[in-house]
Order: sequence, then structure tokens, then C-alpha cells
Amino acid sequence: MAGTTAAVALAGCSNVTSQSFEASPVVLPDADQTERRLAETSRDSQTVQRSGPAGSEVEITNQTAVYSRAKGLGGK
Repeated sequence: MAGTTAAVALAGCSNVTSQSFEASPVVLPDADQTERRLAETSRDSQTVQRSGPAGSEVEITNQTAVYSRAKGLGGK
């Protein structure tokens, strides 16, 4: 009965039952890339969606960036 009460209490509250989170990309500034002899080789994002109790849904987006050393500067 408590579960039904919670579901009824949340009905129509899309802000409570449907959430979305997105990480801000963390990027190494150009000056720091130069100082460390790095170059950004790729950037990607991945979104994961999950369903929970009482029809709740969560969407999470993660951001990634890959850096490598330039050839001739310690890189392969």
C-alpha cells in the first residue's frame, strides 16, 4: 500500500520521476597541452538510461577526452 501511495503522490511530477544529468566536458587547455607536449586525439560522450520504481527514469551522459604525446616528443 505504501508503494501505491508513493506512486500516486508522484504521478504527474515529471521532475521527480524523470531526471537527466550530463557531465560537463573537462578539457586540458591549449597552453597546458603545449607545455606537456600532448594533443587531444579523441572526444566522446556516452549516455546511459535506467528505469526505476514507480515509472521513474534516469538518463546520465558522461564525457571523455583522450590525449597522447606527439610523435617525436616521447610518443610512439
